[in-house]
Amino acid sequence: MSFPVRPNDALLKELKFGSFEWWPTQQKFVLLTKIEGEPQYLVLNKTYAFAFMRFFMRIAQKGFMKYAKKKQMVQKKIEGQPPVQG
Repeated sequence: MSFPVRPNDALLKELKFGSFEWWPTQQKFVLLTKIEGEPQYLVLNKTYAFAFMRFFMRIAQKGFMKYAKKKQMVQKKIEGQPPVQG
């Protein structure tokens, strides 16, 4: 399995065990892992890349909103008011 040739205009984010790439001319999103032995990669076209991004944002917002609600309830308890349900 050989990695496809990266175009010159690719946007690249390198991490310790992998990288993310966006190839605008081919409109592809590439995830590359470097964990065990031979590198493995996943290439998503623009439709699946957009769906992955929306899924990731939904997960991030859900966790963030849960933390924000909990923090608001703690502040209300400190002020002596009952927490607002909703």
